Amino acid sequence: METLRLNSLKKMLSKKYKHRHLIASEIWSVICQYTSLKPVVDTYVFNDGSSSHLMCLTGTIPVCHKGMECTIPVCLWLLQSYPLHPPICYIQPTKSSRIVRSENVDGDGKVDLPYLQNWKPPLTDLYGLVQVMRITFGKELPLCKYNGTPAGLETINNGFLSLPVSQTQAEAQWSASKGSKVTLSKEDAYSSNESKC
Repeated sequence: METLRLNSLKKMLSKKYKHRHLIASEIWSVICQYTSLKPVVDTYVFNDGSSSHLMCLTGTIPVCHKGMECTIPVCLWLLQSYPLHPPICYIQPTKSSRIVRSENVDGDGKVDLPYLQNWKPPLTDLYGLVQVMRITFGKELPLCKYNGTPAGLETINNGFLSLPVSQTQAEAQWSASKGSKVTLSKEDAYSSNESKC
């Protein structure tokens, strides 16, 4: 069964990917553990306006922040030179959430972690990247709830304190009690079990 799925993953990867077997194996190890992440091939547009069809893992990763269970929507783009170059990672906010800028996430949601900056295969891989993202985002959530008004963000139910767009996560004050769980509205969910936080 695993061989069948690995072969399916390899078929999704264009021949421009030089390390298709390794990439398929890494993706398989990640999606077996994090079932909300799905491999898809989509068009990635680079800063210079050029584009390429790239493999990406998209979905949510679970984090625990101050006793709250959260899932963070992400997209991990694999360059055709992967694993020689690290993935390009983004936080994907829902309609009613906004990115909280920090030293690890810019205003566009692009993730910049020391793990990515010091990418050295085979010591670094997709599974390790997801683990580092879980730890990092558990300490400092990259998203907050947006109320849709120009004034910014507001406090919502269940003790989750949202921030004005201009504030950083470091300025946040979280008032959730230990063990509480906060969920964004279902219209914002990527699937029935995602977009919680």
